[in-house]
Order: sequence, then structure tokens, then C-alpha cells
Amino acid sequence: MSESRAVRIPRSRTAPAPTPVDVEEPAVPERAPTIDRRPNRAGMQRAQRLSIAYVAVLFLVYAGFVAYDRSTPSGASPGAASSLLLFGEVALALALGGVILTLLSAPRAIELSPYQTMVLGSLGTRRQFPPISSIQIRVLRRYPAGFLSTVPTVSTELSAGTLRRTYLLEEGLLPPSPPAGAPG
Repeated sequence: MSESRAVRIPRSRTAPAPTPVDVEEPAVPERAPTIDRRPNRAGMQRAQRLSIAYVAVLFLVYAGFVAYDRSTPSGASPGAASSLLLFGEVALALALGGVILTLLSAPRAIELSPYQTMVLGSLGTRRQFPPISSIQIRVLRRYPAGFLSTVPTVSTELSAGTLRRTYLLEEGLLPPSPPAGAPG
């Protein structure tokens, strides 16, 4: 057997009371820069309605081709069924691609701060630009209010250096840059 050893348990010492120290008040942090968030309701509305119209027209064209295929004498053959399935897959790919491209062109909102301009995409993406004063903004096309949007929208190009993107925005969301050479 092994010998038993005495175990020493240290006793806690009472710590001396802390001496009062002049506590400096924490410095007041500078105000965080305000972010001006501008929602793009009309641009999103136009993109969504345009997507719905695109898919509806594509469906009508597909339904017309199916009806035409079924009315022909060779429409019931096994080879025609597989080609019809392939045509349906192509139509589905076109519908999905068109909807994604249309929705990507219309951001949900734009956030402006003194240090950057952030474009919040409709599918959750975020694209950072320099401050609004450093961005060249050019209106490419104006769309009047109507069936697709209750408020006028514009196709706008934002460019800063080599970064260049085109967005569908509500009219007046961003101020257009003055033409080159104009006093400003």
C-alpha cells in the first residue's frame, strides 16, 4: 500500500479593500454617421410585375406549342413526347433565368452614408460603391407610371472607376449627376 500524504489546502486570504481611485467618465463616442435608407418600391414593383408578365407569355407560347404538337398526326408518337419534355425544360430554364435577371436589376433599397453607398439587391446581395458624391449617375431610360408600376421608374447606370452597374430605380431615388463640364 501506499503511504498517505498530508494534503495542504490553502486558505483564502482576505484581500485588502480597494482604495478609491478617481474614475474617469468614459468618453462620449462620436455619433455614428446617419444612414439614409431609400426603399425602391416602384422599381421592385415594376420588376415583379414584368417577371409575372414574362412567365405568363412564355406559358401561353408553350401551351400553344403543346396544343399544336397534339393536333398533328405524329404528335402522339414516343419521339414527340420526349422532344416535348425537352422543350418544356428549355421553357422552364428560360422562365427561371428571365425572372432572376429581371429581379436582380431592381434593388430593394439604397443606403447612403457619408462614407459609402450601399445597394441592397432584391435577392439579398449587397454592392458597395463610394460616397454618392463620387459616383457618376446616368439615367439611361425613363418608364412612365402604368400597369407595371404606379410610379415612374428609370433605368440608371451607376459608375465609379471601373465599377459600373445598371439598376431599375424609382424616379427621384438618386439625383442624376450633372453632365461632364457643367458647373456643379
